[in-house]
Amino acid sequence: MRYVFDKILPKQYWQKVSGFSVAYAKKKGAGTDVNAAKAPQDRHPRYQGKGQHREWNDLWVSPVGLLLFHQTLLLMVLNHRSNHEHHFSLNSLLRSVVAEQYSRNTWQQSLRFFCPYDIDRIDNNTGENYDPYFKFRTIRDTLHDGIHALINPPKVGSYDEGGKPYTGKGGEGLTVHYNPKKPNKRMTMCFMIAVYGIPLAWEFYTGQRSNAYNEKKFNSAEEAVATGTHRKNDKLPTLTWDATYNRGEYRWATAKHDAQTYLYMEYGDNKIVRFLSTKHGSPDGNPGLNKERWDSDGRKYVQIFLPQVKLDYDAGMGGCDLADYLEYQVRIKYRTRRPHLVNYFWHFETAVYSAHRVNTLLYPEEYENGKRTFHDDVTSLCESILKNVGSIRQVEKKCWKAHHEDL
Repeated sequence: MRYVFDKILPKQYWQKVSGFSVAYAKKKGAGTDVNAAKAPQDRHPRYQGKGQHREWNDLWVSPVGLLLFHQTLLLMVLNHRSNHEHHFSLNSLLRSVVAEQYSRNTWQQSLRFFCPYDIDRIDNNTGENYDPYFKFRTIRDTLHDGIHALINPPKVGSYDEGGKPYTGKGGEGLTVHYNPKKPNKRMTMCFMIAVYGIPLAWEFYTGQRSNAYNEKKFNSAEEAVATGTHRKNDKLPTLTWDATYNRGEYRWATAKHDAQTYLYMEYGDNKIVRFLSTKHGSPDGNPGLNKERWDSDGRKYVQIFLPQVKLDYDAGMGGCDLADYLEYQVRIKYRTRRPHLVNYFWHFETAVYSAHRVNTLLYPEEYENGKRTFHDDVTSLCESILKNVGSIRQVEKKCWKAHHEDL
């Protein structure tokens, strides 16, 4: 598991993000009392009479420090508070994985000054050069290249929308999507093509109005062929249906966008299901099969017609659903005022469960009959990092000792 994870997020990635975090910390005044340097009327009332933490160590956001920081966040997910009894003598905070590895100041400063993007280039991210993914572009590109370097997946899949709940402040209209019909009304929205539970291509909602075509604006280099469902909107072709219809009926039309031809089909099931596909042509040329489906009105199984679009969609949806399930198992609940970090940690979680899925493809015999689980893989990854590196306290002691030995 550790070997595959290091292939997806290699050492060069942690070195690059470490450089970003050190530059961000210096620009934001880490290790200095920024509040005291301001005029009295400009000082933030939160820090009046208190000052800020003046102690700072670049080691906390070094490649080793960042690896331990992410490993600790994973351990907090695996050993969350609800796993322990809430009796005073068994208070989970007394056994916190953060307390075992970090001092309070080290943890607070690591959270405060961790930065996954180049702060010196933020002013250039405007106008024609604007990139909505700028603040998590590094991990996005690294994750994409790492996954495609490890596997050669089929080019055909299904796409689905997913997301991650957002509990911080700000970000509405750009990163955070408000949908009152979802269980989590404020969340980031991600449109993903996946096979085997491994994402091949994904795009985040970045403020554009919902559109049946540009919602699925995947990288053209992917050449991924996919099928998915859509809600009704004014951008889709209008197809006429009678007030009553027989299950198995369908209507279809073709549409073009950026020289790409799409098949749009409405299928009559228990309700009208709308498909959009870049794989299929006319459904009349490849009709499909008759299969048994449950009839809720008659309370029995009946034979109905399933077109090929529907069959391929059902066959590929397991990849997206499995990816969503695994992401939920390692979801980092990170409350922040920096909305881009929610998308950043979605990519980190994706790297973790993608390493697990690649491992299951490489060594299927180890995962037969529940011999080894996803939880076991994540635990072994955290233990491997801790064994090879040690806690941040141990790393600080080693560096202090080496420094004085040099003197």
